[in-house]
Order: sequence, then C-alpha cells, then structure tokens
Amino acid sequence: MRPMIDETSAVNYVPTLPYDLVEEEILSRLPVKFLLQIRCVCKSWNSLISDPRFAKKHLSMSTMLRFHFVRCSSLLGRNTVASCPPQCIFTTDVTQLEYPSYNFDYPRRHVIVGSCNGILCLANVLFVDDSYVVILWNPSLRKVKELPQPRYPNLSSISYAFGYDIVRDNYKVVAVLWYNVYDNSGDLLEKAVVMINTLGTNFWKNTKEFPFNSRIVHNESGIFVSGTIN
Repeated sequence: MRPMIDETSAVNYVPTLPYDLVEEEILSRLPVKFLLQIRCVCKSWNSLISDPRFAKKHLSMSTMLRFHFVRCSSLLGRNTVASCPPQCIFTTDVTQLEYPSYNFDYPRRHVIVGSCNGILCLANVLFVDDSYVVILWNPSLRKVKELPQPRYPNLSSISYAFGYDIVRDNYKVVAVLWYNVYDNSGDLLEKAVVMINTLGTNFWKNTKEFPFNSRIVHNESGIFVSGTIN
C-alpha cells in the first residue's frame, strides 16, 4: 500500500536556497541597478547589500568591463556627467549619470578630480573668498559626502587627487595647497604643502612640504594608476 501524501503540505512546500549560496553565487553577481531595486525585498538583503564587505566582493566578482571614461560638461548652465566604455569613441554607447543634487557655490567651475571603484571625486576649481567644495559621489547608490575644507594661511590655490589605499583599506583624497610667503629679502614666494583626508575622518593630515617645483603640476589633478597617485 502506497503511503498517503498530504496534498496541502505538498502545495505549501517551497524549496529554499542556503543564505550563503544566495550571497556568494547570486546577489554578488547582479548588476548594481538590480541590487538597488531588491534592497526593499527584506531587511536581511538590505543589510547585506549595504555592507561594505559585500560591496568589495561584488566589485571583485564583477564580470563587466572595468575601464570607463567619465566626462563632465556644462550645457546651458546645466552640468552633466556621462560614463562610457573605451569603445564609445566608435559608438554612441554612453550612459548619462544622474547629477548629484548638491549645490556648488560655483557649479560651472567644478572638475572631476578622479574616480576609483565606482566613486567619483568632484571639486570646485574656482578659489574665491575661501569658497571651494570637495565631494565624494557614488552614482550607483546616489550618495554624496562633502569633505572638510583644508585650511592654510595665505592660501592661493589647491589641486587634488583621489585614490584607494590598499594597505589601510580606505579611500583618500590628497590636496596640494599653494600658499604665498615672503622670504628674508622681502620677495614673495609660492610654496606648497601636502595634506591627506581619509574617508570617515573629519580632518586633513598635514604631511610635508611639496618637494618639487610647484609649477610642474599647478592646478592639475593627480591620476590614480596601479595603486598610486601620479
């Protein structure tokens, strides 16, 4: 005689996947835009997707093309930022990014300092009455963080660089500050000092005076390549 089967139990039974399998093999392989959409499915998924460790894993497992050009332009008083793969010079495969809702004091005079792991660093290049802003922007998460302003006496201009410190496992912004000073003969000299801000801190660390001729890199942003700022 065949065993009786509870039809109600059979209908209500839903197979489940191990949580580790969902994290390791499914969620970590999804595009960012889908991850943002499914965060509201349950609290555990929202916590997982918001976890910095998951972000690192997702980045390491990404099968998408890592290299993208990011360009910033201003048209009719409106700033736009676009991302495109290297082959976009031959095609129209350009992704228009939703510009961060942040009020720059001089919105038409900002530049992209650099980008790293999907995070963009933007800064005002117009230095007037100590009015300048540096922000970190994650277009995927639509989050913006303003950094504290570096201060130095007799400041004349600032250049920035943005990168990732693999040793400290954190993002850093490097600022080269040019300032004016008189020598013993009364001549006006221009010198530079280097400061570093580490993400998560609210201060700039004064490292040392810039050892090279400031005219070489004046007002130029540093480029982050192979783990170093150049």
